[in-house]
Amino acid sequence: MTGESLGLLIEESRTNFILNSNSATVSGFTAFNVSTINSVINPDGSTGTTQIQRAATGTSNYRLGDTSSGTAGTTYTGSIYVRTLSGTSSIAFDTNDANIEVFNVTEEWTRLEKTGVDANNNFRFMDLYQNDIYSDTPILIWGAQVEEGSFPTSYIPTTGSTATRAADVASIEGTNFSSWYNQSEGTVFIRDKVNPLDSFPMAWVLQNTTNTTDGSVSNFLSPSGSWVFDSRNNGANFDLFRSNVPGSFVKRAAGLKNDDIALALNGSITTLQIGNITASTSILYIGQRPPVYFYNGHISRLAYFPTRKTDQELIDLTT
Repeated sequence: MTGESLGLLIEESRTNFILNSNSATVSGFTAFNVSTINSVINPDGSTGTTQIQRAATGTSNYRLGDTSSGTAGTTYTGSIYVRTLSGTSSIAFDTNDANIEVFNVTEEWTRLEKTGVDANNNFRFMDLYQNDIYSDTPILIWGAQVEEGSFPTSYIPTTGSTATRAADVASIEGTNFSSWYNQSEGTVFIRDKVNPLDSFPMAWVLQNTTNTTDGSVSNFLSPSGSWVFDSRNNGANFDLFRSNVPGSFVKRAAGLKNDDIALALNGSITTLQIGNITASTSILYIGQRPPVYFYNGHISRLAYFPTRKTDQELIDLTT
């Protein structure tokens, strides 16, 4: 955790399958001494932190989650915050029989993350290990989470049962939209960082609310790893592509005008002299095209201009 402001966080719906995410009753502690520390501030500002320490020499592991309630062949991601009370330590971490990875632990809270899939067993768990190979310095743990998916999302607290966070959907409509949107031309600028998915995560969609498959322009990330500017009007579909930069914030600017659409990304541009934008747009969706195509990432800036910027201006905006 760096404290850096990343902008608006938009995530799909996820469920934390850990029943007690901040309690010593999360699961059985095999060969661990367990205590509660009240002098440490947790990542959410609370106090009361679980401390675990190997009780004796030999293999120890702490298993979080249910080993019989998952679905074979399903990808799960485990995550948990760890730190020491003082000094440094190390701990091994595994989720659903992925490769065990050893992490260094310091006095600063760090979120461990691991993704795994077991093709033969209905597991849904993660393990923390301390044995003769690793340091037995006590470890503080907080925010245990096991969720279905190939990457972790923000923490979902649980107390006694699983918990589900609804998908984040932001939109502007009605007079809040029509007061500034120009139906004949415009430019949309965005700076964001998104987790790649197979479900075409939508960064933004300008749409006619009466027709979800036609009459829209949008910007989404394709499974191939390219940002797509998609224009749909009266059954015609026109796409522009620019390659994404995984794991990094990227700048994109889409030029909107009949027979003059463009997509710039980080100073490079693709243009197309065909393709019409709808003249009846009535809503801006941010992070989704309802009811699917969820976005998972951070938007640090989203801006709209009521004119179609020149190609050079689009390049300058995204450089």
